[in-house]
Amino acid sequence: MANLNPRPLTPEAIQRLHAKMRSRHWQDPTSESSSLVVVVPPQSPVSPQDTFSTLISGVGEESAQTHSPYASPPSTPPRAPRQRQQKSLTPAERAKRREKIEIFLEADHERQQQAEPSSLPVIKAPNFGLPSKSYKSTPILTAESATPQPTTKRTFSLPILGGSDDYRFIGFDSQVQALMNCYRLPWAVQYEVSRYRSQNTAFCFSLNEYNEIFEKLCQIHQAVRTKHGQLDGSNIEARQVFSLIRSIYRKRPPSKGHEGKESQLDSMELRIDVSQIDAKDPYVELDFEEKAILAGSGAGLGLSPDSPDGPEWYGGRVAQCVTLVEHPKKKNPVLAQKPNEDLFTLVLMKHKIAPSTRVSRMFGSRRILQCSISKKVVKKRSEALRNFFWGKRFVLNGRVFEAICAKDETVYMLETGDYIEGVMQVPTLDHISNNGRMTMGEFFDWHNPIIFNSRQTISKWSARFSLGFSRSIPACRFDPRNILEMQDIRNGAGLHDWEVMTDGCGFMNREVALQVQRMLDLKHLPTAIQARVGGVKGMFMLHPSLAENALSQPRLWCRSSQIKIRHGQHFFVTSSHSQLTLDLLRCAHPKMPANLSRELISCLDNGGVTADLFEQILIETLEQKFTQLATWDGKDARVRLWHAVFDLEHVLQGRLRRETAGASRAWGYGEALDITELEFSFDSDDEDETEEMSVSGDPEQTSGLPAGLAEQVLHFLMQGFHPNEAPILKEKLDKLILRIVQEYVKKYRLVLERSVEAFALPDPLGVLEPGQVYFRGTTSWQNRDGSWSDTLLGDVLATRHPCKVASDVQKFVAVDCPELREWPDVVLFSTKGARSPLSLLGGGDYDGDTVVVIFEPEIVNAFRNAPLLPNGLCQGDPAPDFIEKYFDKSVQRLDQFLRVESDHGVILKILQKMLLAPLVNQNTVGMYSTMHEKACLEYGYNDPKTIILAQKFCQCLDGVKAGLTIKPSVKNEDKKLFDSISLPKSRGGQQGFTDESWMVSPRKRATKSSSLPPDVIERLWDMGQTKAIEYRKILSDPERKGGRYNDPVLCEPYESACARAKALMSIGIGEAMKEDIEEIEATVDWIRDEYDERVEQKKYPLKQLAWKERREVINSVATELKASLEALDITVLSKLEAERVAASYAYVSDMRRYNRTHPKWQDKGTDFPFNVMFRELANIKAQSKPHAIAITEDFSMRLVVHSSFVRKH
Repeated sequence: MANLNPRPLTPEAIQRLHAKMRSRHWQDPTSESSSLVVVVPPQSPVSPQDTFSTLISGVGEESAQTHSPYASPPSTPPRAPRQRQQKSLTPAERAKRREKIEIFLEADHERQQQAEPSSLPVIKAPNFGLPSKSYKSTPILTAESATPQPTTKRTFSLPILGGSDDYRFIGFDSQVQALMNCYRLPWAVQYEVSRYRSQNTAFCFSLNEYNEIFEKLCQIHQAVRTKHGQLDGSNIEARQVFSLIRSIYRKRPPSKGHEGKESQLDSMELRIDVSQIDAKDPYVELDFEEKAILAGSGAGLGLSPDSPDGPEWYGGRVAQCVTLVEHPKKKNPVLAQKPNEDLFTLVLMKHKIAPSTRVSRMFGSRRILQCSISKKVVKKRSEALRNFFWGKRFVLNGRVFEAICAKDETVYMLETGDYIEGVMQVPTLDHISNNGRMTMGEFFDWHNPIIFNSRQTISKWSARFSLGFSRSIPACRFDPRNILEMQDIRNGAGLHDWEVMTDGCGFMNREVALQVQRMLDLKHLPTAIQARVGGVKGMFMLHPSLAENALSQPRLWCRSSQIKIRHGQHFFVTSSHSQLTLDLLRCAHPKMPANLSRELISCLDNGGVTADLFEQILIETLEQKFTQLATWDGKDARVRLWHAVFDLEHVLQGRLRRETAGASRAWGYGEALDITELEFSFDSDDEDETEEMSVSGDPEQTSGLPAGLAEQVLHFLMQGFHPNEAPILKEKLDKLILRIVQEYVKKYRLVLERSVEAFALPDPLGVLEPGQVYFRGTTSWQNRDGSWSDTLLGDVLATRHPCKVASDVQKFVAVDCPELREWPDVVLFSTKGARSPLSLLGGGDYDGDTVVVIFEPEIVNAFRNAPLLPNGLCQGDPAPDFIEKYFDKSVQRLDQFLRVESDHGVILKILQKMLLAPLVNQNTVGMYSTMHEKACLEYGYNDPKTIILAQKFCQCLDGVKAGLTIKPSVKNEDKKLFDSISLPKSRGGQQGFTDESWMVSPRKRATKSSSLPPDVIERLWDMGQTKAIEYRKILSDPERKGGRYNDPVLCEPYESACARAKALMSIGIGEAMKEDIEEIEATVDWIRDEYDERVEQKKYPLKQLAWKERREVINSVATELKASLEALDITVLSKLEAERVAASYAYVSDMRRYNRTHPKWQDKGTDFPFNVMFRELANIKAQSKPHAIAITEDFSMRLVVHSSFVRKH
């Protein structure tokens, strides 16, 4: 075990170090270079290429060349996996190591003191005939430093931290692992075997059974192995694992306790065996990535002509998801006696396409595990969760993964080595790529080197790790000399963050914008992007200089406020291209109109906007949506209804998100997530909201029916079904209408036609005066008088999320500045005045914050700005003693920490614990948001108690970066005060957002003081509830029953086949056809029995399952039916005719079963025939219509109805 109590430096040792420092005359030979560059003097006892890893590792280790997974292959054969053994150091070696650390830290401190910003050259903005600003900038790398130099990077072996107790195994068995390695199975196949083992021990087989499975895989894919050359087979082989496991399972004799296990196995099939198009096939992507890693071409980083799937391909788009499961402690007395960390286990999930990140592109998707944790578990056992990951190593398929970052409810784990010899022998894994793999310490040096960021606090250093996991796409690559640094514009004394007028926003030249436009195939040139490059984050807008925009090479100007991670000079030269690639997050895509949120409505109401106006907007919104969806009569009613569902449910955006396979936000397809969706999501990295790739709109490959309700309605309408004639379509439409009404009422989605949500950026020319804003859209909007405009003029309101206090909404004057027309689709704010305008809006900045701008005259004219406090402060600004009074602050810097601690293993463990801190801290944010809402009802919006709670919330939201944590005594006192106060349903309390009877049961008003004004949210809730009940009564009107369920068109194929068989029987030649029909009937009846058993199961009825689980159950039944029909020995009927007869019989028999079990409800049925054979039933219905045409699914999913076809004539 590593030494947990290292000997501190003595006063004599410190004096010797200072004497050495003075005698060496440390000077920075590149004083004119950027502050991002750190050059170690040549007379230093440590070479410039040494990193923090080599300093804290053992002295005298063997030097070795390490390579990025995408760098050029080494000239010498790659070294074998390192033996991870901790080296025992003598006291003299330990003292020598501490001396080297001290020398590096003192040099870093002196370098920062000698930085001279006055040496920056001046770059002038173009002159438009008005006074322009000058900007100081300098290359982050000088021309001399950009010349590559040969280096030898020293590496180290991470010590074993405690032996076998520090290991957690995921579906692991040493004998099975050895067998898989002997067969040289590809990674995805091994992953699938482990996934079955982790999900259910009933599917763990004997070694002989596994040997049979692996032998068959080798026989099936021998040709594929030969074709792929250096690859040992293809990851696509993973698709065969399910069928082989099921065949082996069925050979087993029945045993007690395993009844019904086969149905559980069948329900798991979809998780690995769905036929997907290549663009969304994770196994194809894994093959591409493995080829790129083995070739060392750097193709996985993107923008490479050597990529296996064209120059636009990039890697890192496959998610290896792991779910953390909490053991039922009460049911397991053995676990009850173990420590908290053993209360959890990890279950592997299916590979899936997901957004790419810089880290996943650099190391490959296979080397990253994403562990998802439910919010409930995080809330209940946050400390136990951190202990579960802290200092532990997780073994999957013989590879070791360690936790390196926690973000939201996800822990990211990186592959750091092979399974360590000495704990359990595992044969070599040399057939799976291992070049470029890093240990945890080496990963720190690559991503966030401690030696160049040692002046940061530990909490701030650890908070920067999430930057590497921002979901992005590679857009362009820079010469290191074209990444420049420039100073921020500061007004006033510069003592406060809100005096920085350009916080988080730099410049890009036109070439960068052109490459982004070509990469994404955008219609308009993006004038602003949100991106990452190296250790820089934030927004980049077009540079105002015509000369800079004329350059043919891409160039960036980074503000000092954008530099979050500092790297050494040689880092950019010797590392891979990953840190010189522009990681694009989003382009400027304004959303018009914007939606209001509950917080914003409360703030506007407090500012003077009447509740009558909000009520009128809500009624107009609901009436418009309901009329569009509930009008089923008239000319082209089916087409208009299709267009309404398509538009209101954002179906196009959903399809585009699926088509772009994880890069939807860069294209702007993820912008449907507006401010109302963010109200209950408090992400520490606000530009990186959670984006779960929904596949609910994809048609099932077997049945053809999508899982999403909106897509189901669209498919029914396209195939000729009409809600007045098809009860099943009417039921789905009714459910969809009520769901949409519920969404608008519960989330208070008041649509303001004259509003826009867009990126907020500083004025690049300095022409706007304080209190002025500028916005011009690339698309125009209609004014009240019928005219059209593309530029805002007059008074407007601006706000952003979160909106907690009265000053978070501010009134501005929108002006037209011809000089600023080069920057459309963004809201520009003035850089003049005492403070940044965006700092008034909930403490915002320009690193990617979006603002909602309202120019509805009735709202703007009624609103009154909250008065500013003395010294230019607003209600959101805390008092001077606020932090000291309510928060504990971690002020220890990295250099201070390293002076105290020198043991390598202990340092890594402590830093890893800080990286996992978000698991513990995030609960406080939601808790204080709820407390603030309670205080608004109990004390009033402007009460000091309410305002202090809002300030606590904001500090907790950003406190992780600043090292702030709420004091336990303060937190307990606040909880004691507000836990006894419950929120009404209107604000999400009393199951208000999940109660299915929310539209039926009357609700008592929350008790409020008579001195407080009525709550506008309560009033909108009551009105919305009344309208919802009214709409439900309309939809349940008997006159809208939707026709007869017994559709003669769908019954015709089965009835016609029976009639033909009967006619042929009369002449003695119909026996074979009769047998065909009887076999079809028996097969459908058998599948129906299985379907009913799963739907009606007592523990998890189908209606109570989430759509993903329902989809899995239904698809497994549909797959079984299709396979059974294909296996039939049909002699008379053709294959196509047999499928039509089977679909028709499923429809007819469904009505017969329903009528037998529900004698009071004649002529009705269930969803069964459409769930399992929708494609065949839809074809029957469509072909019954005149002028029907055939169309393939890939075309139908790309067709839309233009709005011109649905206009009233």
